[in-house]
Amino acid sequence: MRNLVLMRSPGGADEAILAAIKPHLQSGSIVTDAGSTKGDVVACARRRWAKKIAQFVPGHPIAGRELNGPDAAIADLYVGKKTVLTALPENKYMMSRR
Repeated sequence: MRNLVLMRSPGGADEAILAAIKPHLQSGSIVTDAGSTKGDVVACARRRWAKKIAQFVPGHPIAGRELNGPDAAIADLYVGKKTVLTALPENKYMMSRR
């Protein structure tokens, strides 16, 4: 069974979230994120997941607004939007297991 987890966290929370979901990550699960920058979240994933890093595929939905914070949230932010996946070299292993 394959699961897709979309993670979007406020700045600085990536490490704690990645640590929290690691024990629940099934072998076929893929986790992606919806943050606008990749460097920090990829570094956190490499630190926290080590051997499971192939299950993390960084992503960037082409969506958003000039406002931020809880008061700026909109329920359908991602509806009809495209996402750019910024695959890691380790993701080739997961893709070959389809």
